[in-house]
Amino acid sequence: MWQKSFGTIIGFGLLLTFLGGGYYLLVMPLVSTPARPTFDNEFPVTGPTPKPTPAASSPSPSATPDTSPSSPVKTAKVIEPQGLRVRAEPNRESETLSGVAVNETVEVLETSGNGEFYRIKTADGIEGWVIAPGLELETPAEPNSTNSDPQPQ
Repeated sequence: MWQKSFGTIIGFGLLLTFLGGGYYLLVMPLVSTPARPTFDNEFPVTGPTPKPTPAASSPSPSATPDTSPSSPVKTAKVIEPQGLRVRAEPNRESETLSGVAVNETVEVLETSGNGEFYRIKTADGIEGWVIAPGLELETPAEPNSTNSDPQPQ
């Protein structure tokens, strides 16, 4: 008689072991947070040191942005949740120089001919091109407003 109850106890023990193992193998991976993946082409936000550009012997006026004091500095905030890639040229196949994080403020130097890219300068001094939809331009305040009267509401 004790052999029959011993077999029942062993059977229940094995059943519980299989159920516990199945729970651990099947359910636990679904409730834990996976590790963040890393990619070969991913750069840290600070990015690599920018490569120096060779100085041209006679730069054209259109190649240099207008940095006179009369023109306000245009800034923009990164609104793309994943951040943006800073590229060497204004196209999507160009080499990635660095990256900018979401909510980071950058200086806008110029716009590409088709308006798809902005040439920017980051707080770290890295210059390059980013896609225009990923930035939200911030409007600078008017420096010398001639109308001192408040606007009626």
